[in-house]
Amino acid sequence: MPCSISKVHKTSFIILYFFSITFSFFLLTKIKKENENTHSNK
Repeated sequence: MPCSISKVHKTSFIILYFFSITFSFFLLTKIKKENENTHSNK
């Protein structure tokens, strides 16, 4: 029983980790695009 619980925790942790990386990458690209837009406006 404890083994299956740890397996679920591991899977959820991996999903959370992957989601955080994807989210941070999305934010970085968004900021980069906004910076490029402001530079082109000047």
